[in-house]
Amino acid sequence: MSGVDAKFTSFKYADLTNANLSNADCRGADFRYTNLVNADLSNANLAYANLKEADLTGANLTGANLEGANLFNATIDTTNITNYFGEAK
Repeated sequence: MSGVDAKFTSFKYADLTNANLSNADCRGADFRYTNLVNADLSNANLAYANLKEADLTGANLTGANLEGANLFNATIDTTNITNYFGEAK
């Protein structure tokens, strides 16, 4: 799914373990309670995405746009979030 247009898509409760969402446009997407363990979200546009309670263990968020993203209670153990931009809530 690299480079996919997923603006405002609901992934709520989905199992996206090991998913490749690199360079994806996920602006405003709903990832609440989603399993994103080891997912590749590098350079993804996650502006205003809802990642509340998502499991991002081991995920790669290098270079991702997190402007306005909701990361409330998200699990971010061993998550790579270097070189991201924007200010998450």
